[in-house]
Amino acid sequence: MFDRSLTSASIRTQILLYGSILGLTLYAGYALEKSNYSRYISELRGLLREKAAVLSTEIERELIAREVLVSGIAGVLESFPNITQSEFSDIAAHYSEGHSEVVNIAAAPDLKVTLVHPIEQNRAVLGLDYRTIPSQLPDVLRARDTRSSVISGVVNLVQGGTGFIVRAPVFTKDENQDHARFWGIVSVVIDQTRLLDETGFFDVDSALVASLQELDEQGVPRSMIAGDPAIFDQSPVLHPVLSELSKWQIGIRPASGWPAYSPDRLNIWLIVAAFGAIAMIVARSLREFGLQREEARLNLVEAIEAIDDGFALYGPDDKLILCNQKYKNYYSKSADLFEPGTPFETIIREGVARGQYPEAEGQEEEWIAARMHSHRNPKNPGEQLLDDGRWLKIAEAKTLNGSIVGFRVDVTELKNAKEAAERSDRSKSDFLNNISHELRTPLTAIIGYAKFLVQAKALPEYRTTFESLVAKDGCKGETTALFDEFLDRVVGFSSRIDASAEHLLYLINDILDWSKIEANELSLNRTSVSVDDLVNSVLRKLYPVAHEKNLSITAEIQGEKVFGDKIRLEQVLINLVGNAIKFTSEGGVAVKVSQEGKFVSILVEDTGIGIEKDNFELVFERFKQVDNSTTRSYGGTGLGLAIAKHIVLLHGGQVDLTSEMGKGSKFRVLLPAADPTLSTE
Repeated sequence: MFDRSLTSASIRTQILLYGSILGLTLYAGYALEKSNYSRYISELRGLLREKAAVLSTEIERELIAREVLVSGIAGVLESFPNITQSEFSDIAAHYSEGHSEVVNIAAAPDLKVTLVHPIEQNRAVLGLDYRTIPSQLPDVLRARDTRSSVISGVVNLVQGGTGFIVRAPVFTKDENQDHARFWGIVSVVIDQTRLLDETGFFDVDSALVASLQELDEQGVPRSMIAGDPAIFDQSPVLHPVLSELSKWQIGIRPASGWPAYSPDRLNIWLIVAAFGAIAMIVARSLREFGLQREEARLNLVEAIEAIDDGFALYGPDDKLILCNQKYKNYYSKSADLFEPGTPFETIIREGVARGQYPEAEGQEEEWIAARMHSHRNPKNPGEQLLDDGRWLKIAEAKTLNGSIVGFRVDVTELKNAKEAAERSDRSKSDFLNNISHELRTPLTAIIGYAKFLVQAKALPEYRTTFESLVAKDGCKGETTALFDEFLDRVVGFSSRIDASAEHLLYLINDILDWSKIEANELSLNRTSVSVDDLVNSVLRKLYPVAHEKNLSITAEIQGEKVFGDKIRLEQVLINLVGNAIKFTSEGGVAVKVSQEGKFVSILVEDTGIGIEKDNFELVFERFKQVDNSTTRSYGGTGLGLAIAKHIVLLHGGQVDLTSEMGKGSKFRVLLPAADPTLSTE
């Protein structure tokens, strides 16, 4: 009996499950079919709107052409109000040429028709007084009062039949009158069938039917122009025909009426049935794997608890799903909030209120907004300071369903070590910066006095002393010769002092520049810079050095301009060209400039000792040269190329190196070309 009751319960559960799936399948099929039908009808109506818009455009174009025709004739009558029938026929024939839909053209001075073309077929119209035709008089008066062209819909014509009538008022001005006088009306009668046929109205599509009606000023249908009036009662797609002449409306629908079903109805139900069958199979499989899934969930929870770092999972709604004990331990003041279903923002706000985040103090709302933004848009890992002095590394990522996985790693020791290293590096940079500034002050005085001594003969004291010796010696004898020899020795020693001091100042400036680079304080004053001027200036400064070594120094320049800091770019070129001269003993150095797309290439080529390929990167490192013997033989701090590369990178450029031992090196600098419209510094 007990086993039988269990079997009955199982059967009832299965019946309920499969019945629910069947019901949901049928409902889904109905909803999907309804949605698909709505989409199909919407697309069909969209297609019909496009068709109606094309028809509307064609009709508007034809109406404008007729308005131009009647306005042209009206313009002639304004200038020649006393025109004869013969003259009128000639003008009307000219304007209506090629318009087979024009039935006649008439002119009615003082609202009475006295001129008509063609006259033979329309003699019955002569003498017609619009004031005696109530059906046409309102449009005639509207044309007169508005001083603009007016079109009347399908009207019964006096000469028989129906058609459109386009009317334009004529105003003349006598020499003795200050205001224009109403002369009369010009009318053009048009066969509506021929006109609409030219627009393609009757050939819109074999699967569609269209009608055209006229609306009054309030938008209420006034009269049918073409087609079946019943179409406007069958939910047609409506589209206005707007022009200065008329207010018409097109109605269009499928020729066989609006379809009751979408063409995909059968396919939809087949797909729904297939999904229903799959759902039943899946439901059965889920029942079989329910225990395995629960066991897997427990294993996952145990694995998360075994992680040595904090772990949390927030759902797509940003509410907590689960977290491990380590995560709670990190946030001890908020641990009671870490329950499934608690929003992340609630946890953050309460943590701020409890003083868990020192960085939020005094800027609580701004800090919360920034933390929420980084949490919901996770990118790079960040760091977080807790009230107990610990630093946590925060790494978050979004899953495919929008959930957020978060890890918290204690990086306090690493953070403290990093800060200690940064303090040490800052102390070193500050020391280099301060000592460099302290060295420059006495060095500037040494250079200044050395330059005076190099030009000792230009000093007033030299002339006074020399004249005194001459006076005592009587002539430029042995005493003055010894004095000149002594002075030449002083000048020689002073020149060496000056050169050495200049070299020392160059080294100190390199150290100062690198201190600025390390402190991220090196800024650029960018303008349009002439590369020709830049290269010529550098070569003039370094020519004496090259000449002393019997080296040629040449340039190939073509008028290029770059966008950069002129002083810093000159520093780059001095480093590159000076380096090339330094490491070249025979041959020469060449600077070649060319355009490469949006960049300007400056190539510094020498015939020097060359650089091994394995050392290409080494030469751009600070305080580095290829080997110690290079430093001893050629001197330098090893900062020049490192500074040059950094300046080029700040400009958004790059530096390349190619070299062959014993044959020379080529340093290529790419810099952004300047806008040609910018003035050149």
